[in-house]
Amino acid sequence: MTARRAKALKGSFTLPGDQAIALRAVLIGATALGQTVLDGIPGGPTIETALAVARAFGARVDHDGDNCIIDGLGVGGLLAPLGPVQTGASRLLLLLTAGLVAPYRFATNLADAADALPTELSQPLGLMGTELSGVDGMTLMGPALPLPITAKITEPSAGIKSALLLAGLAIPGVTQITEPAVGRDHTEILLSHFGASIESQVDGQGWRTIVLTGQPDLRGQFLALPADTALASFPIVAALLVPGSEVVLPNVLVNPGRTGLIDTLLEMGGNIEFFNQRQSGGEFVADLRIRHSRLRGITIPADRTAALAHDYHALAVAAALADGETLLLGLEQLRRRDGDRIAALQVALTANHVTCEETPDRMSIVGADRCGGASIACGTDYRLAMAMLVLGLAGRDAVTVTDPASIAAVFPRFVSQFVALGAPIDARK
Repeated sequence: MTARRAKALKGSFTLPGDQAIALRAVLIGATALGQTVLDGIPGGPTIETALAVARAFGARVDHDGDNCIIDGLGVGGLLAPLGPVQTGASRLLLLLTAGLVAPYRFATNLADAADALPTELSQPLGLMGTELSGVDGMTLMGPALPLPITAKITEPSAGIKSALLLAGLAIPGVTQITEPAVGRDHTEILLSHFGASIESQVDGQGWRTIVLTGQPDLRGQFLALPADTALASFPIVAALLVPGSEVVLPNVLVNPGRTGLIDTLLEMGGNIEFFNQRQSGGEFVADLRIRHSRLRGITIPADRTAALAHDYHALAVAAALADGETLLLGLEQLRRRDGDRIAALQVALTANHVTCEETPDRMSIVGADRCGGASIACGTDYRLAMAMLVLGLAGRDAVTVTDPASIAAVFPRFVSQFVALGAPIDARK
């Protein structure tokens, strides 16, 4: 699949529902009593696996295109699975599933857990009374009388925090979790939307404490999922970089914990307009209008790493065509979790004649419009594949992705929607 320099991108670009919210909503819907309707649920293997997880614990799931209906069993009502539970390649789904079932007095074998659970999750679960063993994946056996959780997370992790909150649902008493900064709060918003009593406060040192009352009366809800912010990053950057462009993205999630890329692009000089701002299911949502802009390089501080965790591929392309140097700090956090992909991004940029240097904790990108011209093998890294196509649209020379199947698996209409905007992207067998 080859992307060539575009003249202008014009029109509207519709995105699938946010996967991070959808994963949480599927599992919470399974443990809420009654029917949960998810409108705009994204496709792809991770969501299909999450729906299979819900079925494995007894929930009835009816999935048809962009809509999904889950008949949940109520807090404490999940059933013992009949065999090993597959969570696929998603680390987040693995963590959420482990937390959800940890209080239940039956054995759950998470067959895809290649490594032990992180200590900041396994230790609180162990103190709660859950037995964990690493035979054929990871097996959890809940206690007869689970104890309330009190945990402190020393490094930001929305996955670990969310897993502990899901565990707290089936435990009598109060679960209390402290985290080092205000980050993604989708789980808290969803639990409140479904009827849980959950509160949080931030102390003078920036530590946030979340308090959840256990065994709430969760009830099924209708939820219109906002558009995926991480996927929105690619049409946003393309519209900013391609001269003459004006693109509208409807129904985009603008949760403050997820707008790190938008905030950074605004700081770089991007013309991004928010309109029709509203709330949906407790989340902040807006339509975005993006116009071509002359971006400038900036220094991006380390304390923004968590907010940009899923957006560095798109950000790197913006930096590759900005004026001057963009310096990305604090990458050691990402390398611990996603080191191979950060390294692959640097290799792909260099192959496309972008001046890009990296050290363990930072990356320097010097912008120039004389970039592109390479063929890149992206494997299963759909973010790298999408980023390379955007680079081809905005750079001087065409860029080819030799294995674009990962894009269709996550967002089947990605290429067709870009073509509808006027993007010259060609696929060949």
